[in-house]
Amino acid sequence: MKIGLCASILVVVSTVPVPSATGKSLQSREGIIVNVQTQKVATPPIGTGAVPFLTPLQSHYYLYDIFVQLNCDVYVGRYESELEDLPSALSPHNPVRVRLMGHAMYLDFPGDTLQM
Repeated sequence: MKIGLCASILVVVSTVPVPSATGKSLQSREGIIVNVQTQKVATPPIGTGAVPFLTPLQSHYYLYDIFVQLNCDVYVGRYESELEDLPSALSPHNPVRVRLMGHAMYLDFPGDTLQM
């Protein structure tokens, strides 16, 4: 009796559709990029007054905070790149297809999806 009950519960649970971790199953909505803020980051940070030739090598990269408006709500996603040039698809006033899943935002472009 218990084995039959466990097997039937397993069948029911395994047939329930669950959105995948990549967020591919959610419907995308039309949004617009309203603002982009850029920040240059160097790690590890060098303290004020440090002797430049005695400090460790630094890694430089760029953080882009992308503000996307969906209806009346504005969502912020972070895009990280080693290049200073932001892709033109992520510039302000561009329309973009957006999917929200938990704490992740996915921007859908033709042939590519960008997770933020």
